[in-house]
Amino acid sequence: MKRFCHPFVVLGFVSTIFSGSVFSEPRVAEHDKHQKLQLEYEAFKQQKADEIQAVINYHTDHELPLADANYSYVVPHKSETLEYPLIFEVVMFGTPEQLNTLIAAGADVNALFPGEIPRTPIYFSNNANRTPNGWLECRPEQAKQLLSAGATLDLEQISSTSNRVNLLGDLTVSDMPGCPEILSLLIENGADVNVQDMYGRTPLSDALLFNGINAVETLLAAGADPTLKDITGLSVFEYALQMTLPYLPVEDSIDSQANTIRRFIELAINDKQKAYFELSGQQQEAEDQ
Repeated sequence: MKRFCHPFVVLGFVSTIFSGSVFSEPRVAEHDKHQKLQLEYEAFKQQKADEIQAVINYHTDHELPLADANYSYVVPHKSETLEYPLIFEVVMFGTPEQLNTLIAAGADVNALFPGEIPRTPIYFSNNANRTPNGWLECRPEQAKQLLSAGATLDLEQISSTSNRVNLLGDLTVSDMPGCPEILSLLIENGADVNVQDMYGRTPLSDALLFNGINAVETLLAAGADPTLKDITGLSVFEYALQMTLPYLPVEDSIDSQANTIRRFIELAINDKQKAYFELSGQQQEAEDQ
């Protein structure tokens, strides 16, 4: 026998949902905060695009070479101004049309950002480098434009092994809009999925750290090696084992499988890592003497 729900019961349930009884106040507050941050960021991005357009117009009106245009950024909480090629600001906050204008004018898509960590414009298609309110966004359209114009993906051409920034690793944050698209795009264009930074970390290391399950799947499918070791002598696979410790039950029987696995990880990985840090400390003391 078929059973039907009275329409008033359905309406009552729907009204309960929208009254907030099902969607709790904390969830509503989090949603409102998310929307507020996004609106603030969009307003900030529009302000930046207007500033960029003013620089473009100035160079055009005064018949100055647009390829050489710079942007001046006042560093917050510091009495200093950082000047760098305009293309970096356009990749982070400008429009695709503005980037096309710069590229057509001859702007260098492989220019190096000034500072201790040399980075090319394509690194800035992930704008996590500088936003006022913590809103993070990746910009796949700008990444495509840079690649079409000849942007390099060879880390050795970008900087030395002292680099502390891993281009692919920065794109493994799962909740950043646009990042999965850029990660796949760079891999399709030949980016090395096993490139290591100065600490020996790979993009797979970052994906594990950022809980980027889609990035883990993408990187492994593209040939990422989970056995590569960082400077501590541990591989991504070993770190993954180490991270399982809080989830292993502590059982009464000392010879249980869970306790055996726990002890194995402690001896094979934790002690191995501890030995590395002790040795590093001794070496540092010797250098200081």
